[in-house]
Amino acid sequence: MKINVCLCCILLFWHSAFAATVEIKYVDNTAHSVDYLNNYYVSLLDLALQSTSTDYVTNSVDIPMSHKRVLKSLSDGEIDVMWTMTSINMENQALPIRIPLLKGLLGYRVFVIRKQSQSYFTANMALDNIKSLVAVQGKDWVDADILKMNGFNVENTSWMNTIYKTLNAGHFDYFPRSIIEANTEFKRYDTQDLTIEKNILLHYPTAVYFFVRKNDHQLAKTMEAGLRLAIENGQLDKLLFEHPDHKEALAKSNIHKRSLYRIPNPLLPSQTPTDPKLWIDINSL
Repeated sequence: MKINVCLCCILLFWHSAFAATVEIKYVDNTAHSVDYLNNYYVSLLDLALQSTSTDYVTNSVDIPMSHKRVLKSLSDGEIDVMWTMTSINMENQALPIRIPLLKGLLGYRVFVIRKQSQSYFTANMALDNIKSLVAVQGKDWVDADILKMNGFNVENTSWMNTIYKTLNAGHFDYFPRSIIEANTEFKRYDTQDLTIEKNILLHYPTAVYFFVRKNDHQLAKTMEAGLRLAIENGQLDKLLFEHPDHKEALAKSNIHKRSLYRIPNPLLPSQTPTDPKLWIDINSL
């Protein structure tokens, strides 16, 4: 009898523990050459959830998806969280956790160009000259709209994997990428005849957030609390700046030797936080 009582207690304990476990699903595009920063965001997601009392388990959906498909999967409940650059339109469709995951670094842009074009860029660094050239951006990227609204000549393509090939073939003049993306992509694509332009740094204010479904306020509150704790104890900065790809890219970026051009972001929501602790001080790098 005592044995049965003990067994029942054990089963009740395990049932309660299992019932308390919450699965958080996300899309993992890393293996499909779509999102090379994916592992950073996953690590940050785990870090944010580890500080909660709820037993969270994160699991990936290993299917390559476009941005629109990921957003639909979020809305349909197939996944629970996604990360992307914010915009007014994006925040109308999903619930943002307004903690900039890259502290604004994604808005600092260098140009991938053909090696033979460096002399032209050096001699024609005025912003109006750059705007007259043809930049390439991915289809549905917020960046493309920001650049177009600032008078840049932008062509869109649906295929990230072919951008470097078409740039090298002369179909476009330059490919604006963040200072932490360009170096990483150079190691993964055929960039033999390409280089990162040496003199120019373009900046527009933007943030990458975690997003959850519009009505998932509890998960949003939990994640925000975890992220704020990671900011206070320094773990977010440690993860961001000691990430191997980020560390290498920043070391090679020569930020302070570049001419900095700042342009506005008309698509940045008015609710974007202004707390300096959430943003990078470019002069500190």
